[in-house]
Amino acid sequence: MVNNQIELDDEISNLYLRKDMDKFWHQWNSNFSNKMCKPSNIDGLTDDTSIANHFNDSSASVYFDSYENNADVVACLENRETTILGDA
Repeated sequence: MVNNQIELDDEISNLYLRKDMDKFWHQWNSNFSNKMCKPSNIDGLTDDTSIANHFNDSSASVYFDSYENNADVVACLENRETTILGDA
């Protein structure tokens, strides 16, 4: 078992080092991808569309468009500068 794992590690490493990405990902997926393994629910949601929408809503609540909210970014950076350097 250990020798098989070492051979697999070597084969995958060599494919990566040779930059043979098609064969690398094929080998990776054939050994590590388990398409049958799916979580039964995520935050109580079970269908793909609801999970995707929940992920979108969650990430949207954390991230913001720094170009759209330029004044907020400048204020945040100025606040950090003041916190780190103090009033100069």
